[in-house]
Amino acid sequence: MKVTLDTRSRMALQGMLPAADSAYIAKIVRETNEALSLSQEELTLGVFHREGESYENDNGDVLTVPPGQMHFEHPERILDKVLDVPAILHGIIASKLQVMDHEKKITIGHVDLYEQFVGEPTPPEDPAPEEASE
Repeated sequence: MKVTLDTRSRMALQGMLPAADSAYIAKIVRETNEALSLSQEELTLGVFHREGESYENDNGDVLTVPPGQMHFEHPERILDKVLDVPAILHGIIASKLQVMDHEKKITIGHVDLYEQFVGEPTPPEDPAPEEASE
């Protein structure tokens, strides 16, 4: 299945790929990870900060990239990338996003991925009348 990913979605997806699985899945993950990675040319179009690095934002504030995250200044300079995701990996990613949604762990960086791999998010159901009165 083909998906179109911006820079933020590419980085978020890399962080969601399974670290260990069968040899077949590991090979697909390796190939997908390589396809998601920013090229040297893309890296020169903006400024890339890894976890623990400090940078100055547009307001002049000095911020530090939190653990497990990355920050990329000027991601709009990089064109979106079309990626052909094998069906088996698509299912793994969709399932992981659904679990994250159920656990309320979806961040802004995951919303585009959710829409492409799962579909349009739906509003949470209203609690049953008995639950609402407690």
